Amino acid sequence: EKLREEVPAGVMELFAIPGLRPDKILKLHQALGVKSLAELEAAAKADRIRPIKGLGASLQTKILQNLAIARGGETQLHLHKAAALLEHAVISVKQEHPEFSRVEIAGDFRRGC
Repeated sequence: EKLREEVPAGVMELFAIPGLRPDKILKLHQALGVKSLAELEAAAKADRIRPIKGLGASLQTKILQNLAIARGGETQLHLHKAAALLEHAVISVKQEHPEFSRVEIAGDFRRGC
């Protein structure tokens, strides 16, 4: 609770960015004053993250990529995760409904979208 009082509320939303660890979030907040996703995106686009020791160009690139993923919400998955989930779903349906002669994956994944 004490930490929540010390940390601005907007900083907590930075945890929604995949791959952004707490130590990096703290460094971004201390070095650049980043307190929200909008400020994080602005800092990355303005190339202000790259020169900071311990952060660098690769983190800046990852942040921009992962902001897009975070905006997509939970409706988008990496292909390997989607494949595993769909494979499990097909097996489950076949086990629960042996009367189905064919169970196939359909939709965006099957079409490669």
